[in-house]
Amino acid sequence: MLGKMKEYGFPKAIRIKSYQDLVGARRFGQHHEADNMTLSVNSRSENDLTKFGINLLRGFKTAVERNRVKRVIREFFRHKKSDFPTGSLVLATAAGNISRLSNSEIRCELESALASYKSNADKTNS
Repeated sequence: MLGKMKEYGFPKAIRIKSYQDLVGARRFGQHHEADNMTLSVNSRSENDLTKFGINLLRGFKTAVERNRVKRVIREFFRHKKSDFPTGSLVLATAAGNISRLSNSEIRCELESALASYKSNADKTNS
């Protein structure tokens, strides 16, 4: 189906592209919040691919700011995709004031939301 996927690739097949998947992640997923970021994880089991999406709220002044934030989030997903359950929908929602943070601070916010998800997942599995 996908052929040989690169270990740290971010192909179209693992991106949330449909509105249905976007709403499914947002409405039915577990929400894990950092200061300017929310990570929504919907552990569905209908597909064997984990899909990732990025949702940016209003407040970004320029396309340069939006694109930088999206690039940092995509890079985070590429390196951390094995930390999420297989077949889940993962949506990162960023507020406009995140654009004033540096790239490393954005990664720290994502790490914080991921740590919240992992601790919650450990509690439910115990």
